[in-house]
Amino acid sequence: MEFKLITDLSQLPQAVEFNAEELKSELSEKLTYYKNLVVTEDTIREAKSDRAKLSKLREAIDAKRKEVKKACLTPYDAFEIQCKQITAMISEPIASIDEQIKVFDQKELDAKHAELEKHFESAMNGCDLPVELDKILNPKWQNKTMKLDVLEKGISECIDQIKDDVNGIRYAYGDTPHLDAILKCYYTGYDAGAAHIYANQLIDAQRKREEQARSAQQAHREPEGVPVQVNEPEQEKPVQDVQEAPEHDPVAIARFKATGKLSQLRKARDYMLELGIKLESIN
Repeated sequence: MEFKLITDLSQLPQAVEFNAEELKSELSEKLTYYKNLVVTEDTIREAKSDRAKLSKLREAIDAKRKEVKKACLTPYDAFEIQCKQITAMISEPIASIDEQIKVFDQKELDAKHAELEKHFESAMNGCDLPVELDKILNPKWQNKTMKLDVLEKGISECIDQIKDDVNGIRYAYGDTPHLDAILKCYYTGYDAGAAHIYANQLIDAQRKREEQARSAQQAHREPEGVPVQVNEPEQEKPVQDVQEAPEHDPVAIARFKATGKLSQLRKARDYMLELGIKLESIN
């Protein structure tokens, strides 16, 4: 089959000729006059007449342009219709062939993926990490230019890197309660950098919670109205006798002065408060 154009296009008019230059020349001479024209009561009739003549000329040129265009396009329109009918006939078998080619191409891709799956399973032998083939496979694997051995090598290298990353994460954060969460973050995209950033966020958050808890506990241990009195060291005085508690352990009162470092006195105060001893300041 061969497309043959029988009509000799060289016989078609290469240009549509008319008195274009003559019209341009005449209009150029009169345009200067019309541009500087000032319409008055005395010249309004003449101005209207000139306007009508110019409008008539413009309409005549535009009408003839459309006529020539239609005459030139008439054979082309018929030619175009016939060409479209024939190309539509050709497109039908092309579409059928394309569908069958796609089936063969898909079979090749399925076979290629199956080989990659075999290599993946072999490379993962003895490894219980949650690694997914499609997540580590080169996204260009479907291209015919991507050779099978190159893709298999990439899979092996990626699995080895994942093993190293996981060992590093377990070594770095195995003593924290966040290990599972950090590993889960890593497995979403096998990005060690992102996992370490997430780990730092978790550790910082935990540190802040612990600091807040210690501050709250400290505030609870220091009730208002129980100040610690610290004086210059004096000669030690014997502690006043405390009546021996009878067997039923009644409430007793003891007054004494303690001398020591401020931190020691606070610890002593906290210890007595933990025992449930009521403290009052004395002057």
